[in-house]
Amino acid sequence: MITIQTDSCRYAIGTNGQNLAFVDLATGKDYCEPAQASMMVGRGKDSWPSSAVALDGDALLVTFGASGIKARVKVESHPRYFTLSLVQVTGGEPDWMQFVNLRLKITESVGTLLNAGWNSEFAACALACNDRTESYGASGAYAHLCVRAHAKYGFEGANVAVLGVPRPALLDAIEQVELGEGLPHLMLNGVWIHRAPERFASYLMVHGLGESNADQVIELAKGGFGCVEFYPWRDTPTYRFNPGLFPNGLDGLKQVCDKIHAARLQVGLHCMQSMVGWGDKTDPAITPKADPRLLQDQHGTLAAAVDAQATEMNLKEGTEGWPDTGDLFVDGEIVRYAKKTPTGFAECQRGVFGTTVAPRPAGTRVGYLVNCFPIWGYTIYCPDVETGFVDEISERLAGLFDATGTDMSYFDGGEELCKQPPHWRNVGRVALGVQTRVKKPVILEGNALYTNLSWHVVTRGSPHYDPIYFGRREYTLRFKGQQPANHAKNLLTGDVGWFTPHVHSLTTDAVTPDEVMLLCLKAVGHQAPISFTMNAANPWDNRRMPEMLDIIRTCDYLKRVGYFSDAVRTELTKPMAEHVLEQATNGAWQVRPMAFGPSKVVNATRPELAEWHFQNPHGDQAPWLRIRAQPQLAPYGAKENIVLADFAAAVPFKPERTASPDLTQSVDPSSEKTPDGAAAFCYRAENKGKAASEWTELVLSYPAPQRLTTHRRLGVWVRAEGKGGILNFQLAGTNTQHPRRDHYIQLDFTGWRYVVLDPPEDSRFWNYKWPYSWTDLFYTCQSIYNETNELRLYYNGLPPGTTTCWIGRIEALAAQALPLQSPALEVQGQKVVFPVAIQPDEYIEVDWSGAARLFERDGGLIRHVSPEGGIQFRQGDNVVRLLCAGGTAASTRAEVTLATRGEPLPNQPPQSSSGASPETKPGPAQLRLAPTPKGGFRLTEGPYELVGREPPHQVATFDGTANTWTVDNDTQTPIRAAIVVQRGAGGPDVDYDTAGAVSLETFDDLSGYDVSETNQFEKYATGGGKRLTKDGPVQDGVSQTFVSSADAPRAGANCGVYTARNEGASGGWGAKGRRFPKPLDLSGYAAVAFWLHGDGNGESLRFQFWDVAGRYADWVVPISFTGWRLQVFATSDAKNFDWKQVEYVLFYYNNLPANTTCTLKFDDLKALPALRTPPVLARPTLLVNGSRFDLPVDLGPGAALLLDSRGHCSVWQPGGSTGSEVTLQGLPFTLKPGPNRIELACDTSKPAPRDVTVRILPLGPAGPR
Repeated sequence: MITIQTDSCRYAIGTNGQNLAFVDLATGKDYCEPAQASMMVGRGKDSWPSSAVALDGDALLVTFGASGIKARVKVESHPRYFTLSLVQVTGGEPDWMQFVNLRLKITESVGTLLNAGWNSEFAACALACNDRTESYGASGAYAHLCVRAHAKYGFEGANVAVLGVPRPALLDAIEQVELGEGLPHLMLNGVWIHRAPERFASYLMVHGLGESNADQVIELAKGGFGCVEFYPWRDTPTYRFNPGLFPNGLDGLKQVCDKIHAARLQVGLHCMQSMVGWGDKTDPAITPKADPRLLQDQHGTLAAAVDAQATEMNLKEGTEGWPDTGDLFVDGEIVRYAKKTPTGFAECQRGVFGTTVAPRPAGTRVGYLVNCFPIWGYTIYCPDVETGFVDEISERLAGLFDATGTDMSYFDGGEELCKQPPHWRNVGRVALGVQTRVKKPVILEGNALYTNLSWHVVTRGSPHYDPIYFGRREYTLRFKGQQPANHAKNLLTGDVGWFTPHVHSLTTDAVTPDEVMLLCLKAVGHQAPISFTMNAANPWDNRRMPEMLDIIRTCDYLKRVGYFSDAVRTELTKPMAEHVLEQATNGAWQVRPMAFGPSKVVNATRPELAEWHFQNPHGDQAPWLRIRAQPQLAPYGAKENIVLADFAAAVPFKPERTASPDLTQSVDPSSEKTPDGAAAFCYRAENKGKAASEWTELVLSYPAPQRLTTHRRLGVWVRAEGKGGILNFQLAGTNTQHPRRDHYIQLDFTGWRYVVLDPPEDSRFWNYKWPYSWTDLFYTCQSIYNETNELRLYYNGLPPGTTTCWIGRIEALAAQALPLQSPALEVQGQKVVFPVAIQPDEYIEVDWSGAARLFERDGGLIRHVSPEGGIQFRQGDNVVRLLCAGGTAASTRAEVTLATRGEPLPNQPPQSSSGASPETKPGPAQLRLAPTPKGGFRLTEGPYELVGREPPHQVATFDGTANTWTVDNDTQTPIRAAIVVQRGAGGPDVDYDTAGAVSLETFDDLSGYDVSETNQFEKYATGGGKRLTKDGPVQDGVSQTFVSSADAPRAGANCGVYTARNEGASGGWGAKGRRFPKPLDLSGYAAVAFWLHGDGNGESLRFQFWDVAGRYADWVVPISFTGWRLQVFATSDAKNFDWKQVEYVLFYYNNLPANTTCTLKFDDLKALPALRTPPVLARPTLLVNGSRFDLPVDLGPGAALLLDSRGHCSVWQPGGSTGSEVTLQGLPFTLKPGPNRIELACDTSKPAPRDVTVRILPLGPAGPR
């Protein structure tokens, strides 16, 4: 027997080559599994175990049976570990040698990356000490420490450190290995990086952060995060700077990083490792001459010379084994072929990505460029790891990190290294390359960068996938909330993210604070950071973001101070467990268990859908609840519905495939009719297995995509036999995103049943196996209602035997946007009524205190609600019923979510952390104006943004008409309101009526805008999906008209009315334009201006002039307003444009919302000789129902005035975070029931601004609060 011993363990190997013992010296327990070879060798398909081991001084002499292979392995013992180093391998030419093969009786925690396993007493681990050594765990179920060396990289010098230590000493022992064996040992602020507190900081991932908006982003990040992580790059792998974000290059990036550091936040840079071509394809590694070090996995030579116009290329060697399509490297030119022939490539696109096209002689080497990220239409190349390319990239990144003082980085990508096996040697190359070069190591996590060797430079484990779009709560419970536990097995800090505060869309509801609470409490339990993504251009689009920031900030504080005991944190980390965080009256934080949902879509007028059961496992209490209004659906068979499948003539579904040969399916016409008399078909499946089945699949493909944006819910008659299983009706798209939408029917009934398939499945997917990816349903589903190409039917979970269903006509039901009137819930004879009308997708939320609020779909607070009555849930089963006012003008459908909570979990916070921290103590809910990144202000009341329902009123002129309007109070009682008077951002201004102005277009006659031989404006209208119609160029799915109308013009007799209807996806466009009879000379004019009437739909208007040389002057107007506004554009904005020869004018819709009609009006386009200083709004007067309020202020551009119902008035300057109080003359006011007359006047003896907006926002019932 040969014994290797440290201070804490003993490893014994028999002379027969087998492991004998691996003993914890503290307890005497032997963890070794008997009868296993200590080492092995392999060649080709053959392998041999060690057959004899002898000790020769400090080395083991190992023999491997009849293979003829022998090895010498040096042994060194240290206090907490021992090393095994290959000195020599002789005989037999093996491919590999496994010189640690140690299977242990440890199952409690196993980390295959770190190659470690432990229980509460003892830990074992094997660490590779160089890049000739592969260390891996062979099983996730038990500790099986395996270490190999490979002939390809050289046997001699392969080295491993094996640890067997008490569990609490494992991390200390690993640090000793790093120091003793020359492994990377990174220190951050004097602390080993694997213990550095900086690794716990939650980070805000910001898209679009740049020099111009950094201040606003930093201010937001200070509200809840410890790090700002962003992507400043234009392209990879050169990592040049995005000029749109950082026009000053590295200097600009350094200034932004300095600002982040000054705010005591970490700087995080998002990188794509060594991916070639992520983002802009103008990287020097790609164009104009592609780098020859790009990875190519097939090679050949041109059989004949080709000229620069050739679209076919033949190889001397032929193309057997080459892919059917792809990109070729031909002496620096990238050539994309669409067809492979036996001898070459056809339908070639030359000079892809701007590479130089040139004649190529016979014999030119041709390589196939490896695309490491072909999903969703991407093309990303790889650097060949056998060249010095990866080292150059690592050097570049390290220099950028040093120059900016980077603290943290997310290394995305890595697929370019995964394409180049072996994984253990190559995947961590960039991580090791950067971290061993930087002056200060960074907190590092990422995508594909984890190996046993790179563990030493990586600090955190990756989150569980990207931000999920649909089905978020279930995904957090199943995956994101459990991911840190997976990484803890490898002694890495987890990351409970990525998470995005999505806004409402056709395919998802906006994120709400309870979702963020769930995420953050999982992070508290795991002592892990969260990663939260947002766009710098619209950080407040989800209007409940301030509440979410409060939750994130509070939870990060509680993590930082170790507020909760191990017992509480263990409860928080339990799979599928939900909790709620609250602050007690004494300021202490506490956690309660919570029963949340599931959400139910109910219909008050259908008895079988009006009531449901809620199981309350906790004590009697009033619930937390949310009632979200749903649109009314047309009845089955209504003419406005869309028939997706009809079986009157034939069965359009075709059997596609099944999960196994034991599962067969068939479809047949049926003589049986549905209860409404329509044709049905018979869908039969036979499960010949002994257990519940997996899936069967039918497919119906449409000749043209179905557009279901107003028909998102399905109705169908189904007859079942009550045998069990599910029937899945799936909407499917065929674009590169593969969007899908599932709808399940539980086959637990007999006879016919009419089923409205609502809502789509967001949780039960995980209970079954399917032939498609979960990402199709929950990550890339956004476009499914815009383009449905297929309807698929699936069986799943069928019992053994035959299952038959009869299925009637399948309809997509038309939705009507009707309000839910006075919804009520009834439980056990108790009832609570909410006396409000709720528009579809708006929702009432009642918090744990009983306060009720009405929110719009993106979380803006419409008003406070005073419920009538109340309900109590008893412990156990509760039957809940939805009630509401009926009528043909109301919806009776709602989604209801209920929650109850248990008693606080016992906890003893640390002495230094008892009570509320200054960071988290809430302030008074006072009204204030908060600046937005795009200019302007949000009206907030505590953490809530007030939005109301009344659109902002635009005051373009003070003529007694435009500045007078009415506001309706649709309640039966007076309500308090706030009034915001706001100026525009202060763009250029002109005297529009000056005698020196020249009229360019009156919009009285628009015949000149028709496409013709003389008016070829369409050549200047560019964009994806372009098609030319009789009404001009549009994107596919868009139709448009441009007419002259006498309906409410702004000037003269007529105005131009431009209407566009987008039936396609969001982002549609269209254009109208005309050619001037002869080029105009506008060189003597300082501005152009026209009146524009907005519709507030969120689209953009692009306004252009084109000169005779094909250059353009270009402006974009976001249509976030309604009513008339004067648009003024300085001619000096257009660089390199010839104002002496203006040939065309174009009006161009951009960013048309999906399923929306947009209408803009235009009046009197003029050229103006001079600009003027924008006037102030001088001493405005506000009249509310005759009550006069004289406001003793002058409002300049970008400023705003806030007036509440109690007479408090404050003035807010552009970007200002605090408002200055002014004295208000007059009495407090309220809005009476019905219409209220509002007038804004000002001192008209001076020029008045045209950019004044007035918002009236209800606060709640009148009276003290």
